[in-house]
Amino acid sequence: MNDTIAAIATPEGSGAIGVVRVSGPQTTAVARRLLSWREPPEPRRTFLARVHDGAELLDEAVAVFFKAPHSYTGEDTVELSCHGSSYILRRVLEAAIKAGARQAAPGEFTQRAFLNGRLDLAQAEGVLALVSSRTSRAHRLAMAQLSGGLSRKVARLKESLLDLIALGEADLDHPDEGIPVLPPREARNRLEEIEAGMAALLDGCRRGRLLREGARIAIGGRPNAGKSSLFNALLGADRAIVCADPGTTRDALEEASDIDGLLCVLTDTAGLRPDASSRAERAGIERGETALKAADLVLFVIDGSAPPCAEDEMARGAIETATRARGVPVLRVLNKSDVGTLEAWKAAGGLPVSAKTGSGLPALRSAVLSALSVDSGGDAEAEVATSMRQMEHLQAARSEIKAASALAALEGSGLDERHITHLRSAFERLGLVVGAASPDEILDAVFSRFCVGK
Repeated sequence: MNDTIAAIATPEGSGAIGVVRVSGPQTTAVARRLLSWREPPEPRRTFLARVHDGAELLDEAVAVFFKAPHSYTGEDTVELSCHGSSYILRRVLEAAIKAGARQAAPGEFTQRAFLNGRLDLAQAEGVLALVSSRTSRAHRLAMAQLSGGLSRKVARLKESLLDLIALGEADLDHPDEGIPVLPPREARNRLEEIEAGMAALLDGCRRGRLLREGARIAIGGRPNAGKSSLFNALLGADRAIVCADPGTTRDALEEASDIDGLLCVLTDTAGLRPDASSRAERAGIERGETALKAADLVLFVIDGSAPPCAEDEMARGAIETATRARGVPVLRVLNKSDVGTLEAWKAAGGLPVSAKTGSGLPALRSAVLSALSVDSGGDAEAEVATSMRQMEHLQAARSEIKAASALAALEGSGLDERHITHLRSAFERLGLVVGAASPDEILDAVFSRFCVGK
């Protein structure tokens, strides 16, 4: 971090304003050449500046100087809000490089913030999640992680582990006294408490993925149950062709939708029936079955106004086969409630909905969030791990605690060297969640996913 970096920090394309960011030990020297500074201006105050490339005037910009360590990166930083021409921004960046900076690598500003102690690694990943957020829930989750929600939870687990390690080592250091510092029952209880805390974080990993990446929801059922109509109703647009002829849907049609703040990818599948009339329809059914197997939730659509039939049973069996092994939730939707819902279907259970009038859709949306376990918010979301990297370390830490617990339960003794070894490994894994002593290749992998300029 001995050099100074520069990058365009706003998306490509023309706009009213574009930002060029410069950060590093030579920031003021670079800015003197660009802006004809004599001395750095007062930190964190905006001022109008003319940006030059040598003798050529490039732009009039609004400049802000951030004095280390009070900046995003923890280094001296200058941000130039220029006119948003892509040509101007490129010229300003080239001038900054001529003046002594170099082009920043993807995520390098945030990486410097991490290395300078402004963020831990979990918070840095929260920055990436924030930039990528597309719904209110994903935004709320990213802000919680950026604000240290996950980091505080991990810190509490590390503190509990460290205390347990210290007590266990105290037993080992004074074996002749014959009185264990930590009785066996208390050791087991503490191990169980720590494992429960890790389990709670891991239980949130799936929810975190759904909030960040979105949920895949497949709409299945027999032909003419109203799947395409429900698909359109949830989207609020006539995206799928609706026709009374069986087999109209020949392919799996996908579209993104915001369901009460959760990004969902809806898939309208071909009607499931045994006597498909053409190769195209059979191919559509196969694609629909593939979509069912990849879904996080399935809406099993039934024509509630028509008596149960063999095609309904065939659709139920196909959906159950696709979802049972993975434990994917299935919501029964009794469509066409505007026509009427038969007692036979009411007795079987399901949500009455009319894709035609919109009746029942708010309740269906709430049921979708509940089935996906993303209907809660607030403090719970702050504890959700949101990346595969974090989840892998948490799973490994939990495995170490479970191994220590198994030893303690089997032998009924206090903590010895074997227990301590497992506890130390768990402690190290938790440290990796927030970036403590992370190898360079892990840091490179994390920050390479960022855009240039962030």
